[in-house]
Amino acid sequence: MLQTTPLSGGFFIIKMKTLHIIHLGIGNVGKTVVKQIIQNEKRVAKEFGVKFSYYGLFTSKKQHLDTKGFSPEKLHTILSSFETNVQENNNGELDAIRNVPLPFVVIDTTASEETYPLLLAALKRGGFVVLSNKRPLANGQKNFDALHTFGNRLFYETTVGSALPVIKTIKMLVIIPTNPEKKNQSHALGALAVYRSHFVVKKNAIAARNAVI
Repeated sequence: MLQTTPLSGGFFIIKMKTLHIIHLGIGNVGKTVVKQIIQNEKRVAKEFGVKFSYYGLFTSKKQHLDTKGFSPEKLHTILSSFETNVQENNNGELDAIRNVPLPFVVIDTTASEETYPLLLAALKRGGFVVLSNKRPLANGQKNFDALHTFGNRLFYETTVGSALPVIKTIKMLVIIPTNPEKKNQSHALGALAVYRSHFVVKKNAIAARNAVI
């Protein structure tokens, strides 16, 4: 629920919360994600009372960092010329994760397994993690299990299946009975699982929003 402050006459003021963003991997996918966030920030603020604030953007060699948050205009400028007028990245991601105010989210649109310790550090500090990068999850069971210790703040549906929400669907299908005598029941449950998966994604989004608020 949105946090509000009651006023006289039955009116309320919505208390806007700021979600700070640290973004790893500003390539073609990363730039598109930044643009989508900019395009939707007003709608998110209106519907959920959450304001996005870009704290830092990083590639393996370069970084843009502003503790006060980049304006949409500045972000567009950064995207058009990321490699110019920029600081060298000397492991600045970890410092950013250690110092960024809560609540925050780390977005990983890289294609590198080396982001794993950064994602784990973010989760341990209480942040959220959203990945399109599958490598930190696929680089050994130990790493997979460590990240899933914080599963309610870890989101990775876009790592497989052309970013379709297939992971939740598969998990639902696993519980469906395969006994031929229950064929009709299986078909019904299968349809329900596929149908329900669309709402699971929305539920996760709402849960993340509530945690921020």
